Amino acid sequence: MIGQDVQASALAETGAKRGVARDWPALTNELRRRALKRMLNLGRNLLVRRITHP
Repeated sequence: MIGQDVQASALAETGAKRGVARDWPALTNELRRRALKRMLNLGRNLLVRRITHP
């Protein structure tokens, strides 16, 4: 897995090329948090579906 600082640096570099300034480390954290949440919730949705619709 790519390190968080590497991801933030890549986003910052791309943003700088296009004239976009953001809090890239915070954005990287938010993207990672949302991705992990989706992965954790994936199993829950499958389990609920099997219980309610066998």
